[in-house]
Amino acid sequence: MGSLFGANRSTRIFFTKSYKSFHRPSNECSLAVLSKVRKAFAMICSSVPTFFGNRRRHPPRPIFQSNSKGGDSVIRLLSHRNEPTIPKIMGLEKLKVAGFTSEELDAILSGDPEELGVHLHLVERDIEIEGHRVTVHCHCLATDANGKVKVKRLAEFMRSAAADYAIPRKRIEEAKERDARFRSTSAISKLHHEARGVFTDLATTGEGGEMLLFLLAERFLGLPHVLCKMDLKTDTRMHYHGTDGVYAAVTGDGRLKLYWGESKVYDVPADAIRDCLKSLAPFIIEEDNENSSRERDLLLLSDKADLGDPLLSAAFKRYFDTTSPLSNCIEHCGVALVAFNADFYPSSEVKGVLEDMVSAAKVGLENWKAAVGRRLTAEKLEHFEIHFLCIPLPSVEKFREAFLQAMGQS
Repeated sequence: MGSLFGANRSTRIFFTKSYKSFHRPSNECSLAVLSKVRKAFAMICSSVPTFFGNRRRHPPRPIFQSNSKGGDSVIRLLSHRNEPTIPKIMGLEKLKVAGFTSEELDAILSGDPEELGVHLHLVERDIEIEGHRVTVHCHCLATDANGKVKVKRLAEFMRSAAADYAIPRKRIEEAKERDARFRSTSAISKLHHEARGVFTDLATTGEGGEMLLFLLAERFLGLPHVLCKMDLKTDTRMHYHGTDGVYAAVTGDGRLKLYWGESKVYDVPADAIRDCLKSLAPFIIEEDNENSSRERDLLLLSDKADLGDPLLSAAFKRYFDTTSPLSNCIEHCGVALVAFNADFYPSSEVKGVLEDMVSAAKVGLENWKAAVGRRLTAEKLEHFEIHFLCIPLPSVEKFREAFLQAMGQS
């Protein structure tokens, strides 16, 4: 296969057969050979439709020429000279072994991890709770040189990542290619405007929490978002059903770790922790069947999973084919986020000291961690891997208002 599609744009493939008078229509043997060649080439084209570049939806129509000199007849299949080089033909092996690596998943992560630290300061990470497979992480809001926390800047930062969260990777890549071709930014700008439009304007929206979950999962935990559900919404005043996000990792032995996401933004931390893990539990612990809580999302993954690269997406989707043994290689995990009110932030008239806020957050973290442990036991989640993210806020209500305003929904 590798020799069939070479690197030269004017690739010529020669099928040579020694038949006298091959070009004569009356020669039944010649016609039979020509028919076989045409069928073979058509089969090759249909098996690798994505290898003819993004600028054409269909491969170029082959040109068959017959020539006869000295009794030797030659059929030439001439490719178009202006066709782009066909990339990564050996990538077909991924489909054969259904494999992809953690490096390939890392390559689809979006955004700059360091930018996250401009708005959210890490208090503590990788905190373990005895008897559980959970790791707890905590961030608080960062301060500027005047000691002010910047809730509105956080909301604006979240807005800048709206397209990464709400638009499928395939469409983003297509827009980038179009902009590069025409030396413009109009296609990406259009997607960003579209992304902002799918968020709800409800005052009690939880989509700010979903966006925080997305940003921390990708830029802090390094877990890529593999199912874009925002573009499936048909009513902007409704939230989509099911989990708040699906993220993934792959192990060295070929297991797919599927992280079901859930977020809650409440006034009281204990309430947020309780409802978050209660909502998350069915997606992790239920047995696979057509009535399970995750069944609808699994069906969406089998059809809509988007990892940017067609081959990588196809390999990923094989894990959700119930006729494949790979469907038994999925480990269900969780990634949860809770944001809630905290009283250690300074008022707008007082200069805050980040070190003091971090110390206060660490004290509060002991209580939050205990609440997480109790709820994990109550929901029978002790033996499942879960990342639990805590974000204390100055005011949940002001965070929602800032998010709606930044998204143009207030």
